[in-house]
Amino acid sequence: DALSELAAVTGRAEYLDTAALFNRSWFMTPLAAGEDRLEGLHGNTHIAMALGIAHTANLSGDPTSLQASEHFWELLSGEHAFVIGGNSFREWLDAPGVEVGASIDGGASLPATTAETCNSHNMLKLTSLLFIRNPRVEYADYYERTLYNHILASVAPDTGQVTYFTPMHGHFRTYLDGTYFCTGTGIENTPRYSEGIYFQQGDALYVNLYIPSEVRWEATGLTLQQTGDAAIGEPVELTVTAGGPTAATLLLRIPSWSDSPAVTLNGSALEPAAAQDGYLALSRQWSVGDTVTVALPASLRLEQAKDVASMVSVFHGPVLLAGELGSEAMPNDFADKDAHLTLAPATVPDLVTSSTNPADWLEATSDTPLTYLAHDAGPASGITFRPLYDVHHQRYSVYWTLRAAN
Repeated sequence: DALSELAAVTGRAEYLDTAALFNRSWFMTPLAAGEDRLEGLHGNTHIAMALGIAHTANLSGDPTSLQASEHFWELLSGEHAFVIGGNSFREWLDAPGVEVGASIDGGASLPATTAETCNSHNMLKLTSLLFIRNPRVEYADYYERTLYNHILASVAPDTGQVTYFTPMHGHFRTYLDGTYFCTGTGIENTPRYSEGIYFQQGDALYVNLYIPSEVRWEATGLTLQQTGDAAIGEPVELTVTAGGPTAATLLLRIPSWSDSPAVTLNGSALEPAAAQDGYLALSRQWSVGDTVTVALPASLRLEQAKDVASMVSVFHGPVLLAGELGSEAMPNDFADKDAHLTLAPATVPDLVTSSTNPADWLEATSDTPLTYLAHDAGPASGITFRPLYDVHHQRYSVYWTLRAAN
């Protein structure tokens, strides 16, 4: 990856030739053929390899490298992914489809060693390279899921300390007292949140993420300001604050999680059904003051685990909700990355309900956005659910066994 970047910056072919030496045929050839031989491989080592393969492919056009990097992404974002978008058990990739069942980590189900943060860091870099090559909405969807529900959740907001693993069933996160791989990538993650928001292609600007920001679009001379937090249900406004009049196209991602998206341009409603391949194209002469408003209503929903249909997670829009399980008798969570891996998790109560619609057993509280109290849910009644990225210094769960009430 670094050598490919040097080739792109300097234009010197020898850097790209050297980069290609790291693209091992034993790894690439099965991937290019659509095979999954990832079980037992170290996760981040091979995600980094795939990242380098993708980067060289973008510069060289080598068909094997193109196909290998694309199929690797499909496997890691699908059959090998947890609900947060991350992957791996104790750093290693398991068989395809293993999510909440017996794992490569000693046969344990959802141990404390799930989802190394470095893996998702590099998966987002890989996703960006693939989007540059082929701007598919699936890449933007995965980027959003993993950014909000793994990367953002890996940082303690009170200290800035970062995590190595992200447990997901009764354990707590340990914030690193020491220097590890995930310390380095964790330091990089925060200033790089903005990297996946906008992409340009000629006179078109892809708006992939709805995050308050400002983009100075040098190719057109336009500056756009984005306000509003779509993740908590606020409408988003994109306003031209400088430049123009200039002909250009905005490509707005219409997320699959939004129930009834609505888009207006300077107060006039547009038809979301006009979206093509997940994007709504707005082409016009843009001038200062032009404003696009995007409303993305969302609701609570369940997602089933791949390998155990009765195990579910709760989302609101793009945001994964975690159930708080308390901090009683919990040790200091600022520690060595392996310090607490053998501690027993808290008991995760079952959700016992006659409804698979979480809106029937989660009631919104008035104090904080996206915070809910469970009721009429059997043993899980009384548990507070809030975004995983807001739950720190306590035990929690994002996977729940769902049982029908008698």
